[in-house]
Amino acid sequence: MLVESPPEPRAATAPAPPNRRAIRAVGLLVSVGILVIVALASIAIGARGLSLEQVWHGLFEASGTYGDTVVADRLSRTLLGLLAGAALGLAGAVLQALTRNPLADPGLL
Repeated sequence: MLVESPPEPRAATAPAPPNRRAIRAVGLLVSVGILVIVALASIAIGARGLSLEQVWHGLFEASGTYGDTVVADRLSRTLLGLLAGAALGLAGAVLQALTRNPLADPGLL
């Protein structure tokens, strides 16, 4: 004897996952924002602290004051640090791509 039961209710469909490209774009924008904040902090923090107003003045309206001179010196140090970090990151990415090993490091070679 067959007993007919009512059909089971279907589960609600899950919302579509967010677009990966959008997530990566937001992540990139957040990372660039953090990089800018850290670079400004690198210029502002030193043996003699500078306010963000002095840093802004030294970057865009330099007039030869002590703060402007300090900003110019710290700017070169900050740019060199950014370039060195980018070069190390690029070297690591190239090494991982060449060896096809996501855990590769320079000691591998």
